[in-house]
Amino acid sequence: MRRRDVGESDERAQRRRLLLYLGAAVVGMYFAGAGAGFLFDDANPWVDPAISCAVVGGGTGAVLAWFSRRA
Repeated sequence: MRRRDVGESDERAQRRRLLLYLGAAVVGMYFAGAGAGFLFDDANPWVDPAISCAVVGGGTGAVLAWFSRRA
């Protein structure tokens, strides 16, 4: 039977935490964009700003996560 490496579970937990933080950042950016759209836009306050903020937030979070993983 192969012995499991101790660092393997830590790496898996770190990856899970990173995905959780990234998902929370995207959801937070969605609601921030929806709130900003509700305050400043009369036409379609929920869809357009929220989607653009979620895309920008998700892309930024993915790049930051990639760079922090490489460091």
